[in-house]
Amino acid sequence: MYNFNNYNNINVLLGNEKLILSKGENYMSLDIRYVTNGVKSIYRVIDGVSETFNIYDSLDDIPKNIRHYAPKGEPKFVEPDLAALFGVKDILYPNFPSCGHPDYIGKSCIAESCKFAESNEWKNCPYFDKDYVG
Repeated sequence: MYNFNNYNNINVLLGNEKLILSKGENYMSLDIRYVTNGVKSIYRVIDGVSETFNIYDSLDDIPKNIRHYAPKGEPKFVEPDLAALFGVKDILYPNFPSCGHPDYIGKSCIAESCKFAESNEWKNCPYFDKDYVG
């Protein structure tokens, strides 16, 4: 939620539309992502006003008052490291292994962001647990 106490008006450009935020009004912070691992798709919703983090399996499960903000179309494919940044790695990549590199034992595998992955394919990283089935 934003409260602009030091300004009378704030002008915000959203695409081609100009939005004027007036002093004393509160605004919500809402982030809705529609993501997939190629098998499972979910909506991840962070509502800054109510300070909640929710996961929904379908668009119809999202509360009606915010559903129209949800992305339309196909979900965005996310690999394990990006899923971790979105807070959904345990959902999209359950039991994902830790890094096997001697310098990073016990640390999270950063998959697609790993500098040791061969040909930008994290499953080919020599330190990746080849027994992982995701």
